[in-house]
Order: sequence, then C-alpha cells, then structure tokens
Amino acid sequence: MLVHKGVGDARYGRDFALRYYRIHAAKIFASHFQKCAGAVYILSGRCTFEDDEENSYEVGPGDVIYTYTDEPHGATVSEEGPCEMVCCINCLGDKSNCDPEKQAQIIQTK
Repeated sequence: MLVHKGVGDARYGRDFALRYYRIHAAKIFASHFQKCAGAVYILSGRCTFEDDEENSYEVGPGDVIYTYTDEPHGATVSEEGPCEMVCCINCLGDKSNCDPEKQAQIIQTK
C-alpha cells in the first residue's frame, strides 16, 4: 500500500488508500471481491480484466477499470508481462480495509 490509513495527519481524512501491484507474466490475480469500490489504473503491461463470469476486457497502459462494491473481479496477465497497476479504494467504517496489516484478511476470494 502506497497510501493507507496510517499515512498523514488528521488533515488527511483517511478516506482512500492507494495500492501498487506488479503481477508477473501469465499469472492470475485471483477473482475476489471487497466491500469497497475501487479504480485501477494500468501503468504498464497488458492483462485481461474479468469483472464477473461473463465479462472480460483487454487492458493496457493508461486504461482505467472501476470496480463496484462486492463485484467479483480479477486479472490474467499476458505472456509478455509483467503488468503494473495502481488501485485506489475507498476506506469504510473503521477504515480497517485501508490497513496494510489487515488487507489480506478483508479481500475475499470468489
């Protein structure tokens, strides 16, 4: 996590977190869902983004993907990989979904 609930002072409302991913060639970022919405910006590489059972999108540098609350989503990186992306999510309630130590517990696989 680049930005999370532990970054900044009280002026930063801790309403969002920014995460960075580098996924290797031909790897799958497993389908999962979260209680928060998110926006993913592709920095480099290409992948196929899956938003549910029936829809998939080929994405590359400069593309933005938006995920809704509880929407299953994942990605498969092309053979040419890796794919680098940043993901911004909104922090909810006690903001534990924006706590790097708790993040893995909150993401639920499909």
